[in-house]
Amino acid sequence: MSLLPNKPIAYHTSLDDRRFEEFVKDLYHQDIQEGLFGNKFDAITLLDGIKEQGRDCVLHKKGKNVGVIQCKRYKSSLNKPESSREIIKFCLYSIIYPEFISDIDSFEYHFVCSSYFNNPTALFLQNFSAEILQEKDLEGWINQVIQENKTLANIDLTKIKSPLYEILSNINIIPIIGTDLDRKLSLAHNKNLYAEYFEVKTVIDTTELTPITEALNNLQKPKLIVSVSAIPSCMVISSQLLLSSKKTKDEQL
Repeated sequence: MSLLPNKPIAYHTSLDDRRFEEFVKDLYHQDIQEGLFGNKFDAITLLDGIKEQGRDCVLHKKGKNVGVIQCKRYKSSLNKPESSREIIKFCLYSIIYPEFISDIDSFEYHFVCSSYFNNPTALFLQNFSAEILQEKDLEGWINQVIQENKTLANIDLTKIKSPLYEILSNINIIPIIGTDLDRKLSLAHNKNLYAEYFEVKTVIDTTELTPITEALNNLQKPKLIVSVSAIPSCMVISSQLLLSSKKTKDEQL
C-alpha cells in the first residue's frame, strides 16, 4: 500500500501480521543500536511465530531475558479484557517456563498495538500492576485464557494463583500505539525502513504554482497583431480617397 507523506500509517492494511512483527523487531533493533534504551537491552530476538507463548519478540541484556514485545495488528482499538488476557497468557507461560523472566523487578512487557488502546484501557495499562488484582473479572479472564490455549489446559489455578498474582502485580507494562511507531520511524536512523516495508507516494502541492501556470497560459493565448505592411495597397488608397472626399465636403459647407 502506498503511503502519503505526513499522514499516519495504516499498519493493518500496509502489513500482514508477520510483516508487522518483523517491522517492529527491526525498529527496536535499530533503536537499541542507537542507544535509545540506554543500557536496558543489548539485543532482540524475533520468535518463529509458531509457539510464541504470549510473546513475539524477546529483549535481552547480556544473554538474559529482560523484556518481551507482544504485537497486535488491529484496525480498531484494543479494549481492557482483550489486553488483559494477552498479558495474563504470557504470565501463565512464564510460570511454566521461569527463564522467560530473569528478574520481574526490572522486566518490561512492551505491548505494541498497530492502532490504539481505547481510553479506559490506556489508563488501565499505565497502572496495570497496581490495579490488576482489584479487577472483579480477573479470574474469569484467567480461566478463559487457560481454556483457549491447549498447552495451558493442565494448569490448576488454585496451585499457581499465588505466583501468578505475584507476577501480575509487579510486571511493568509499556503500551505502544501506532502513532508511537510513526514517531520512531521518523527518526533519521530508522528512515531506511520506509523502503523496506512501505511504498511511499510523493505528492506535490501545486498551490504555489498557480500564478506561474496562469502566466504561462496567458502567454500561449493567440493575440491579433496587424502590420501596416500587410494591408493591401488598394485598401490603403481607398481609405485615403474616403478621407479626402470627406475633407472636400467639409470645406464646401
